[in-house]
Amino acid sequence: MNYHESAETAVKQADRTLPKGKGGMNLSPQEQEQIVSDLLSDLKIDPEQEPEQAEEVKQKLQELPITMVDEGWPGKELFEITHLNGKAILKLNHRHPFMREIYDPLKELAGRDAEKINPEEAIALAMKAADGLDVLFMAYAKAENLHSDPEKAYGDLQTYWGQNAYAFTREVLRDHS
Repeated sequence: MNYHESAETAVKQADRTLPKGKGGMNLSPQEQEQIVSDLLSDLKIDPEQEPEQAEEVKQKLQELPITMVDEGWPGKELFEITHLNGKAILKLNHRHPFMREIYDPLKELAGRDAEKINPEEAIALAMKAADGLDVLFMAYAKAENLHSDPEKAYGDLQTYWGQNAYAFTREVLRDHS
């Protein structure tokens, strides 16, 4: 099962009516090939040994506006984004404390059978998740505040982020209703 299938599907649906991405549109064919090759290497997929898996990844990169990839590396980056032909590859760093302590336990809990969920544990995790989301938003505000003219530098980013979050949230919630 794809760890991110529900979200990726929702984003694909919402993206039909959103402005199209522009990042990575001016890459040379060699640069494009290198990005795909690096991604397959990161995913530990050898195209010679596993051509079906490699083709599946390439297909996702063509079909999805944003492809999520689970990785882990030392460092404080929460994620890394690579832009390819107007689409994005979002690599999540599962070594980051937010991912390890909040995101991953939530995903694990969501995958459990209802009978196997301890209510106290679920409530404690929900509280940790709410706090984690609060500090995630505050971390963004702090990062933006490091610029001397944050409105000029990031004003459009806030608007686009909010618009996309609105569209993606509506679509993903439609899948859960």
